[in-house]
Amino acid sequence: MFLNTDFKAILFDLDNTLLDRSAAVRSYFTQLLQTSSPSLPDGEFELTLLTILARDRLGYEDRAAFFDWLVANCFPDWTQDRLWADFRKKLPQMIQPDPQCLQLLEQLRENYTLAVITNGSAHLQRAKLKAAGIDQYIDQIWISEETGSAKPDAEIFSQALHALGVSPQQALYVGDHPHQDISGARQIGMLTCWMDLERTFPDEVPQPHYQISSLNSLESLVP
Repeated sequence: MFLNTDFKAILFDLDNTLLDRSAAVRSYFTQLLQTSSPSLPDGEFELTLLTILARDRLGYEDRAAFFDWLVANCFPDWTQDRLWADFRKKLPQMIQPDPQCLQLLEQLRENYTLAVITNGSAHLQRAKLKAAGIDQYIDQIWISEETGSAKPDAEIFSQALHALGVSPQQALYVGDHPHQDISGARQIGMLTCWMDLERTFPDEVPQPHYQISSLNSLESLVP
C-alpha cells in the first residue's frame, strides 16, 4: 500500500509497460523475413530474427541507426525510408489487446486519473494505443513528438502533472526503462514503479520506489 494518502494519478510509459511491444516487433520482423528471405534455413532464420530484436534494444536504439543497420545487413532490397514507413504502418496491426491490462485500467480509473507519457512518433504511438484498446481508459497522453520534450527531460513530466493538476508527490510513474522512465520521473519528485521484465536494475541509476514483474502486480501496490 502506498503511504501517500493524497495519491491521485498514475502515469504510464507505453511500450513494454502497457502493451507488449516486443511481441509485436517480433511478429513484424518474422513476417518481413518470411517475405524478403524465404530461403533462409530455420537455424539462420531464428538467429537473424534474434539479432534484429537484440539490435532494437526494446525500441531504445536510435531509430535512424537501427533502420540503416537493417537495410545494410538484413533487407538490402529496401531503403531506410521505405522500411521505416512500412514498420510504422504495420506495427500497430501486430498489437494484441491484453484483457488483463484493460481490466486493471478499468479498475484503476475508478480512483485515479490515468495518463501516458511516451517518447516516439505521435501517429505510431496513438495507433498502438488504439490497437491495444488502451485509449478508452486513458484520460490524457503526452508524446515527445507533440510536446517538443522527451523522457528523461523533466519538462515532459512537468507538463503532464501541470495539466492533470497534481503535484509530483500525488503521482506515480510506471515504466520499464531505468533512465528514461525511473530517473526521469524521480528527478521531479514523482513516485516510481519499475517493470523489471526479468532484468536487474542498474546500480548507477536512482532506484525505483517500487518494482513489479508484470503490470498486473500493480494492483497489489495501490490502495
